[in-house]
Amino acid sequence: MATAGIYQVMTESDADKAARLYAMASNLRHSAAETGLPAYRTRLLNVARDLEGEAARLEGHSAAIRPSKDSFRPR
Repeated sequence: MATAGIYQVMTESDADKAARLYAMASNLRHSAAETGLPAYRTRLLNVARDLEGEAARLEGHSAAIRPSKDSFRPR
C-alpha cells in the first residue's frame, strides 16, 4: 500500500526564519543580562547582534545594522 504525502518538503518562509532568529537573539540578550561573567556576556551579545543582522538580511534590509549599545566586538 503506497502512502502519498508522507515525505513532504518542509519549507519555511524568510519571514518565519527571521522571526525565529529574532527570538533566539532575544533569549541570548536575556541570558547576557543575567550572567555575571563579562566575557561571556560580551560573547552572548555579539552572537545576538549577528543573529539580528542575519534576520534583517532575510527580511531584505540592505542597510548596515548598527551595533547595539550593549555589545562590543574588539577589532
